Amino acid sequence: MEQVVTKYLKSLRIPVSQKYCEKLIRSHPDYPSLLSISDTLTRLGIEHKAARVSKEQLAGMEAPFLARLNANGGGFTLIDNPKDLAEQVELICHEGRSAAGQDSEGEAVILMADPAEEITDPENGEPLAEESFQRTLFITLLSATTGMVLLASVTFFSWIYLSLLVTAMVGAVVGYLLVARDVGVTYDPVKNFCRAGKKTNCDAILRSDGTRLFGNISFSDAVAGYFLFQMMVLVVILPFTQAAEMFLVPLALLSGLTIPVVIYSLYYQAVKAKTWCRLCLIVSAVLVVQAGLFGWLVAAGLFGLADGILWAAGLVAGLFLTIVSIVFLIKTRLKESSEAEHAEAAASRVKYDPSVFTYLLLQQPQADCTPFEKELLIGNSQAPVKITMAASLGCGPCKDGFERAKRLVRMFPEKVNLSIRFSIPQHPNGNEIDPGQYLLRYWLCRIYGTKHPSEDTEKVMQDWFELEDLSQFREKYPLPSIGETPAIEALAARHSDWFDKADVKGTPTFFVNGYQLPGQYRIEDLSHLVVGLSEEIPVAREKTREAKTEQNH
Repeated sequence: MEQVVTKYLKSLRIPVSQKYCEKLIRSHPDYPSLLSISDTLTRLGIEHKAARVSKEQLAGMEAPFLARLNANGGGFTLIDNPKDLAEQVELICHEGRSAAGQDSEGEAVILMADPAEEITDPENGEPLAEESFQRTLFITLLSATTGMVLLASVTFFSWIYLSLLVTAMVGAVVGYLLVARDVGVTYDPVKNFCRAGKKTNCDAILRSDGTRLFGNISFSDAVAGYFLFQMMVLVVILPFTQAAEMFLVPLALLSGLTIPVVIYSLYYQAVKAKTWCRLCLIVSAVLVVQAGLFGWLVAAGLFGLADGILWAAGLVAGLFLTIVSIVFLIKTRLKESSEAEHAEAAASRVKYDPSVFTYLLLQQPQADCTPFEKELLIGNSQAPVKITMAASLGCGPCKDGFERAKRLVRMFPEKVNLSIRFSIPQHPNGNEIDPGQYLLRYWLCRIYGTKHPSEDTEKVMQDWFELEDLSQFREKYPLPSIGETPAIEALAARHSDWFDKADVKGTPTFFVNGYQLPGQYRIEDLSHLVVGLSEEIPVAREKTREAKTEQNH
C-alpha cells in the first residue's frame, strides 16, 4: 500500500522521499488503514481529501487518485488514466447494505491529494537528497556499463558473440528482477506480466522449497550470479585477450551443465507445482539458446573442449564463485535491512499509538503549565497540544531541543504551540546582567503586545541560541539602559518560581499539556502523535480524574 501511495505522490510531482513516506505509513498505529495515509499526508503538509463516492460519481472523476479496491479492507490502487478507471470500476465499488437490510448503491472509497511544490516536514529533505544521489549513481553505472558493452561489441564483433552478449544481458535483467522480488522490491509491469494467464503464479514457484539449490543459495541468487558472471567474461575478458577460445571452453561446459537444471525446472512447474513462473520460463529459454550457440560453436570446429588450459579454467571458476558470493551477500544484507525496517515499523506502531503515549504521559510528574499573563509563546495560543520547554540559555542540548520543538509548531501550526520558560537567578552577582533577564527585558519592551509576537519570539530565541553570547546579542538587540522595572522583575520571578514548583532537574525538560514528557520519548517523536493527541489527551485525562474520584470514595 505504501508503495502505491508514494507512486501516486510522485505522479503529482510532489518532492517527497519514497523511503521516508513509506516508513511513516508503515509505522502508523492504524497501518494499513486509510487513516495511516491521511495522517502521513497531513504530517508532510500535503492537502488532501478522502471521500466515499457512488459508482456514477467514480466513473466521472478525473485521474489521478487513489481508490480502495473493495469494502472489506482491500488495498489501494492508483488510478492514473481513464482506461484503468473503466476497467476497475466494478472492483473498486462494492454493494453495501443499509440498516434496513436493503442493497445500497455501489460505493467506493477514494483519496485525492493536491499538488505541492514543497514538503513542510524538514525530515523529508535528507532522504530525498539521498535518493537523488542514488539515482545519479544508477544512471552513471548504467551509462558506464552501456559504454563497456558497446566498446566490447565493436572490438570483438561477430553474430555469435553478439547473440551470447544479448542473452547474457536478458538473463542478468531477469536475475535482478528475481533478487529484487526476494527483498521485497516489485515493479508493476513485472507484477502484471507474472499474473497474466490462468496457470501462472511466479510467487508460488519462487517461494517454494524447489527453488533452493544449495543450502541458502536460491534459484534467484544462482540466476543473477551466473549471468552477471557471463557479462563479466564477455565484456571485460574476451574482447581484450588474444586466446578467446581458452575462456569459451569453461563457458561452454557451464552452459552444458545448465540443461539438467532447465529440465528439472520445467518438470517441477508442470508436475509438482502445477503452475508456471513466467520469469523462470524466460531463464530456461535463455539457457537453452545459449547451450545451442555453444553447441554450434563446437560442431563448427571454432574451438574444441581441449583448447582450455588450467589457468583459464581456474580464473573463470574463481570469477564465477566470487560474483555468485557477492550477489548472495548483497541480497542477504538487503533482506536483513528490510526485515529490520519492518520490525522497527511494527514497534513504532505501538510507540506512536496516541492511547499508549497518553497513558504513559499521565503517569509522569505534573506541573502547573497554565499560561502566564505574559508568556513567551510560539504558535497558536488555542492549539490543543501545548508544549512547555524548561530551558537554560547557556545549554547546548536546549538549542537542539528548541529546534526540534520549533519544527513541530511549523509542521502543525493549528495543533501545537510552544511556551519557553527560563531558569533565571533572582539575585545576580555584582553588576553582571543575566542573559535570561536581558532577554525577558527585550521581549517585554520590543515584542510583547506587538502585531506578530509569535514570529518575533521565535526569531529572537533562534538568534540567541545561534549566538549564545550576551555581548553579541545586545549588539543585535539593543535596549536603552532603563534599569529594572516591576514588570520585568515580576516576570523573572515567575519563571524562577515555576522552575522550583515544577521540580525541574535538568534542561531541556519538556511538558506536554502539563505532564512531563515520558523518558521513552523524545520531543521530535511527537510529530507522529500530534494528530491523535488533540482528541486523546482530554478523554484520557477525564478517565484518570474519574478513576481517582472513585478511589477517594
